[in-house]
This record gives sequence, C-alpha cells and structure tokens, in this order.
Amino acid sequence: ECIPLSNKKRQAILMCTDGFWELITEKEMQKQLKLSETVDEWIARMSQIVKKNGQGINMDNNSAIGIYIEPVR
Repeated sequence: ECIPLSNKKRQAILMCTDGFWELITEKEMQKQLKLSETVDEWIARMSQIVKKNGQGINMDNNSAIGIYIEPVR
C-alpha cells in the first residue's frame, strides 16, 4: 500500500522485527521520536527501552531501522 507523504513536516518510518516491537508500545515510540533530533538518537532511545523491557525474559533477537524524510525547503 502506498502512503502519501506530507511535504510540510518530517516523516518517520520504522522498520523492525517482532522482537523489537513486542517490547515497546507505539505510544513510547512516538514519545521517543518527539524527543529525538536525529534518526540515530530515536533508534538508540527505543533500543534502551526494548533492552530494559526484555530483561529477565528469553528475549527474541531484534533489529530496527529508522528513516527520516525531511521536507524540501
């Protein structure tokens, strides 16, 4: 499915495995996005939460890639 992109604000795309998204809520992903200035910072913040939430359980492996699309000015 094609998703239209806005040219008025930054768009963020997250591609991740189930081992990642099972340990973080969408609300927390959005919160960390708002707090982050770069895509690397966003992924790092979420990774810390995933690791913390996965402590003491048999964590699945996880991977995540974040993409920012900046508007043309």
